[in-house]
Amino acid sequence: MSWMTVSDIAQRLKSASEESPLAVFSVEELGHRCEGLYDVVFANTARAQQRIEQGNSLIGVFSRPSQLAEALVRSEMND
Repeated sequence: MSWMTVSDIAQRLKSASEESPLAVFSVEELGHRCEGLYDVVFANTARAQQRIEQGNSLIGVFSRPSQLAEALVRSEMND
């Protein structure tokens, strides 16, 4: 999909479903995390499944905005 802000992801999640969730990854450029930007893809694609299995920079797989909010809070606490 694309790089998105939290508000963009929340909007997109309003139309997501359990059958078509979004995978959200942190964005890193030159070894530094890009604060406020997230790489968002449909979780059911083959490439997304590979990235999810690798776990690198995965924040989570979501179908509701509330799930995203909880995960982002946990992610920020772990940084």
